Amino acid sequence: MKIKWMKDSNINEIWMNPKTISKYNFVEKQQIPITYGTLKVIKELKGNNTLQYNEVGVSPQFSQSIKLPEDVDLHVQIKNGGVQFGPLIGMLLKKKFERLSQRKLELLKERIPKSDFDHGVVFVGALDSINEENKLIKAYYYTKDHEWKEGIFPFPTVLYNRVYIKKSQLKLLKKGVKMQVINNCLMSKSKLWRLLCKDSSINQHLPFTQKLRDVNSFLVMINHYQTVYLKPTNLSRGRGIIQAKKMKIGFLIKDTNNREQILFTESELSHFLENLTNKHPYIIQQGVPFTYENSLVDFRVYMQKDEAKEWNCSGIYGRVSKPNEVITNLRHSQKIVPVEDTLRKYFTLDQDKCNNVQTQMIQVCENVCVSLEKRRQSLADVAIDIVLDEHLKVWVLEVQVNYADDERLYHLPESIYKKVWQTPLHYAKALTDF
Repeated sequence: MKIKWMKDSNINEIWMNPKTISKYNFVEKQQIPITYGTLKVIKELKGNNTLQYNEVGVSPQFSQSIKLPEDVDLHVQIKNGGVQFGPLIGMLLKKKFERLSQRKLELLKERIPKSDFDHGVVFVGALDSINEENKLIKAYYYTKDHEWKEGIFPFPTVLYNRVYIKKSQLKLLKKGVKMQVINNCLMSKSKLWRLLCKDSSINQHLPFTQKLRDVNSFLVMINHYQTVYLKPTNLSRGRGIIQAKKMKIGFLIKDTNNREQILFTESELSHFLENLTNKHPYIIQQGVPFTYENSLVDFRVYMQKDEAKEWNCSGIYGRVSKPNEVITNLRHSQKIVPVEDTLRKYFTLDQDKCNNVQTQMIQVCENVCVSLEKRRQSLADVAIDIVLDEHLKVWVLEVQVNYADDERLYHLPESIYKKVWQTPLHYAKALTDF
């Protein structure tokens, strides 16, 4: 059904053709619930012979505080003895509303799937634009003319989250409303290991990891694995990562700025580790790097819930670092390579083997997602960094929940970045049941 705007009419009334009223077993002057997002109001039903059978007449002023956007084609469904307008889907992409600049909004247009979003409201808001007490959010919504306009909205049926909301705040937000918040999870490096290490389908693909406590924990690990990585548990974008290698005499320490030093004595090593862990808590992890002509090679796999509400791989690509780097992330990458080209060139695989390895990589990543969900992690959109070793074994390095969504994706083929950007909205729409 569709909306017929009834300008200058009573906001407490809703209109239908008398035959429509009869078809849905309503009666005139009946008080019926009207839902828009998580907001429910009661309106009096009136008959109107000028309306078509598939029309519902309504004032643009939905309630005292909320106006229905007239420049969006809202879908109408009659369900559970009431009328529902929607779908209303929210995206929370920034902490500060002022960070939603016109340039950012222009880029965000590519997040909206063209074919499946002819009806309904999609808005973009920020954490500080939420009114917790009144269950309202200031946001920019996407019009049928493909423009963003500012408005005030009730909490949506589904909120796709790209900034972590603390559990205490989330509990307040959801109090009294049925709002699904998808992808609200803080995945530190130590938490990932803790959650997955006891899962037999996953733990064989995890580099051994433990808390960096002191010089003794360092020595046990590096003597066993020869190469280890020291990683701050809660920093992102490769910040603070150290590679350590055991030498014939001493230990070679190298950071992400390519600064090197050799520590010869246990005293020097102890002093270095104390300075490191005074700033941030660290983990120490088994090194599983794969190198090709002094460059690191690894992969990023995008795993997302789709319109079928199932985990699906939206894209994979290879990352090749600049020579002698410690990590492969954007600032340190020499190039991004299609997954098949990566497997052919750097691992010398034929087509059948490429297909088998890709299938294996995706299966491992899907197992990771399913396992984390079983452990009550709210996930629907993640980027998983993995390494293939010389034996083609898959190693899971990190699960990125709030991975970079601008520069990184615009270095990718259009077929990948558009799917990565748009799949979460397909999933969110499926959750609304519109």
